Amino acid sequence: MTSGKNVSSYEIQWRLKPGQSGTTFHFIEEVGMPFGPIGKVLGKLGQRKANGMVEGMLIKLKDLTEKK
Repeated sequence: MTSGKNVSSYEIQWRLKPGQSGTTFHFIEEVGMPFGPIGKVLGKLGQRKANGMVEGMLIKLKDLTEKK
């Protein structure tokens, strides 16, 4: 976990789990925002953008791992 000027905490987890049809990739990102209630609102607003970025990362990862 880290902290800085724009976040009060940040934790990321990556987990790979083998399955019958391939490997499942789990990605968890937890960001704590400073500034109390204002930080919570800012966090909710930023969450949509972050979700889009993670989806893009997962698509790229899938493409890279499935190339033959």
